[in-house]
Amino acid sequence: MFDLLLDKSNSVNSGYEVIIVSIVLAFALSSILVFTYQFTTDKVNQSKNLMQAIVLLSIVAATVIQAIGDSIARGLGMLGALAIIRFRTTLRNPRSISFVFASLAAGIACGVYGFMVALFGTLGFCTTAFLLKYSYFGKRAELKGELRLDVNYNDSLQEKIESHLNNACSAYELIEINNKRIKPILPKPDDGEVSVKEQDPDQPEQTFVYTIILKQKHDSTMITSSMYSLENINEVKLRFRKEQDEI
Repeated sequence: MFDLLLDKSNSVNSGYEVIIVSIVLAFALSSILVFTYQFTTDKVNQSKNLMQAIVLLSIVAATVIQAIGDSIARGLGMLGALAIIRFRTTLRNPRSISFVFASLAAGIACGVYGFMVALFGTLGFCTTAFLLKYSYFGKRAELKGELRLDVNYNDSLQEKIESHLNNACSAYELIEINNKRIKPILPKPDDGEVSVKEQDPDQPEQTFVYTIILKQKHDSTMITSSMYSLENINEVKLRFRKEQDEI
């Protein structure tokens, strides 16, 4: 069937049959991409707007490519027209961007009547996405925590902290150290008594900031309790966040 349609598309003006098949095939292939995206992406990270865009972009790409055809003038005109549009949408997940490009590629292939290329390219993309879903690369991303410790300076304290982190974390990294020394409060001339802060000015404070990934059997309360069990620990702050990929 594809060979018969391609024979009709060799003319300057393509037949209605070829145009209809191109649009319908672009819709079908983009629907397969949406199905793959839905079943290989966690529900928390799914975007219904993105799924609609995958289908619509494929049809738009096929339409634009058919409108341009073999005309260089049309191509330059279309390039200038599209340059006027400012796309402000940001996709922070590189995986979502790959589905958008796959939709555009399927639409372009259908627009130039490369039906077999569009079909096998889309099937290959979807098969690879399913394989990656159940491979090592498809494991759910671990939450990264930021551990902030306000301590009194001690030579061996950092080693003790990191020994506890070795037991509770699968990975950690010291990303920041801040040193602070409290200056005594001197009295004003009219004051009767001298008021000085209780802390010894010769013992500075430090702040350690770690990026950590907890082991599966540990939770946040266990690591905070272990940190408070150490001496010279003034305050422990721990928060977790899921980082968004950016390219």
